[in-house]
Amino acid sequence: MPSIYCIITTSLISENSQVREYQYRKGIESLLNKCSNSNIKVIIVENNGLSSSFLDSFNIDVFYTNTNQMDTTNYGIKETYDVLKCIEKYNIKDDDYVIKMTGRYILSDSSPFFDEIFNLDNTKYDAVLKYGWWGCNNRTKHEDCLTCLICMKAKYIKQIEIPNNTITCIEWRWAKVTLTIPDSQLCALDKLGIYISPRSNNNITYFEV
Repeated sequence: MPSIYCIITTSLISENSQVREYQYRKGIESLLNKCSNSNIKVIIVENNGLSSSFLDSFNIDVFYTNTNQMDTTNYGIKETYDVLKCIEKYNIKDDDYVIKMTGRYILSDSSPFFDEIFNLDNTKYDAVLKYGWWGCNNRTKHEDCLTCLICMKAKYIKQIEIPNNTITCIEWRWAKVTLTIPDSQLCALDKLGIYISPRSNNNITYFEV
C-alpha cells in the first residue's frame, strides 16, 4: 500500500493575524483528531520564511518556506508550489497519496472525503476530490475543482501546469491533471465534509462543502 501524506498549507501573514491563528488552530486540531488512529503522515507547510511559530506546538513536522515572497497575488499558486516543495523534501514517491488541506478550514465530524481516504486500501483510487466550485454538486469530470481538501497520487501533482499569471485559477490546473485518470480510478464526491471560510476577516463565517 502506498504511503499517505497530508500537507496542511498555512500562511502566517500580519493581516488579521489573531483571527488567522484561531482558524489555523481549529483547522489543524480537527485534522489531527481525524487522523489520530491512522498511518497518515501529517505535515504543516508555512510560507513566510519563518524559522519557528506557534505551529511548532502541534508536535508534528513543520516545513518553513519563503513561497509567499513570490511575485504573484495568486495564493493558490503559492500553495501549489509549497505542496511540490514538500513532495521533494520528504521524498514522496509517485504512487504515494498526497492530501492537500487548507489549514484555516475545519473538518466536520462526518467527512465523506476521509471516509474514502481511510478505505483506499480497498478502493485504490488515484484521486479523491470534489469537482466544480463549492456551490455545485458535480460527480462527473469537470475542468474545475475544490483544492481546499483534495487527494491524488503525487505523480499527478507533479504534472500540474502552474500558470505564470494571477488570472488563471490554479484549481483549473489541478482539475486538468485528473481528466486523464480512468473513471474507475477516480472518486468524485458531491460533499467533502469540511467547513470553509474563504475570506479571512474579523467576521468569521463558515459553511460546509
